[in-house]
Amino acid sequence: MGEIVIGLIGAILGGIIGTVLTFVLTRPKLSISISDTLVEPVQPDPSDKKALARKIFDRKAIDFLQVPDGVLQTFWNCDYVTKPDRFYQHPSQYTFELIEIMRDNEMVKLLHSGMPSLLKELKRTLHSDLMEDFFVAWHPFNHVLWGELLGAVRKGEFDLVIDEIKLGEVKNRMFQDDDGDYSVSHSRYVFYFRWTDKAKAEKEVVEPFAKKLALVFAHENKESLRQVINYLEKVNWEDPALEKVSKTVEEELRRFSKIIVRGVISNAGRTPVSIVGRGQLVIQSKGFEYQREKINEVKRIHDDIKIDVSVMKENLLETDLTLVIPGGSAVAFEAHSDFFTSQLPHFEEIHHLFGSERHVFVKFRRIDDRGIVKSAIKQFCEFKRDELFQ
Repeated sequence: MGEIVIGLIGAILGGIIGTVLTFVLTRPKLSISISDTLVEPVQPDPSDKKALARKIFDRKAIDFLQVPDGVLQTFWNCDYVTKPDRFYQHPSQYTFELIEIMRDNEMVKLLHSGMPSLLKELKRTLHSDLMEDFFVAWHPFNHVLWGELLGAVRKGEFDLVIDEIKLGEVKNRMFQDDDGDYSVSHSRYVFYFRWTDKAKAEKEVVEPFAKKLALVFAHENKESLRQVINYLEKVNWEDPALEKVSKTVEEELRRFSKIIVRGVISNAGRTPVSIVGRGQLVIQSKGFEYQREKINEVKRIHDDIKIDVSVMKENLLETDLTLVIPGGSAVAFEAHSDFFTSQLPHFEEIHHLFGSERHVFVKFRRIDDRGIVKSAIKQFCEFKRDELFQ
């Protein structure tokens, strides 16, 4: 009888131990590691470009970027500066357009920095009667050079003086499309001289110039091309207006910067677990002191700063998203602050904490209410600090 009781007790204990071991081995074991934390404008997915309103950028931005002398005035005439309200209601669209403008602006500055050497090469090829080399060198920069020439003509600073009878034989085909724009075909290159998109009052000036330059290219008239190169050599390609545009765009982009946290949530257990996609980024800022800007005052932060963040899904902020982490797997995530940095109540403090030796961590809540999952800490100085956050 005693042996039976002992056997039963052993079986029961064995079952309990087995159950406990099974639970211990299979229960979710979550850990979070932060791979990247930064502050930057939130960009829409590039695949959404077609869904965004591009009229402003297509119709105005390209024009002002190609005509540096008129860049600032055109920029301020754009609807997103004079009437920004409707764009602020769609920050992804607004931010996308600003980022595109910034990229094109930087490209124009890069192109302009190479203009002096390009013009020397064009002058050399003309002098050496190497017309094929001339056209090869001109073609990649045609939109920039044509934009500069057109701007000068519109302001009365330049014009071509030609005699059509003395242009010589036709060497390249010249076309005029249904809209009235001119183009010239040379070998495998086509040079476009568009003028019809200009204001009605300017068309009487720019149309004759477009035709004259097209004729010069069609006849490969060196004397007239020297007129063009001589003028372009006098242009100040370091136009300060481009810098002003960059500064203005950067100021606007700061409105739409967010704190972004990227990392990985790992589950070392055998069973899946779900966490709430809305969490907090905690900056261990208690006791930090800094000098307030423009005020001779030292301010002390009395508590840690907590910033609400939400996990992104398909480039959209999801405040009620659930993340499922399968057993033995890891799930990458990207979380954004719920508000733009300029809207955060601790914006000033966050700015001064950059570059400090303070630490941050992110935390999320488990769906099964079995506590909070915290990440390992990361130094706050490892955040990306750039000109967009000032």
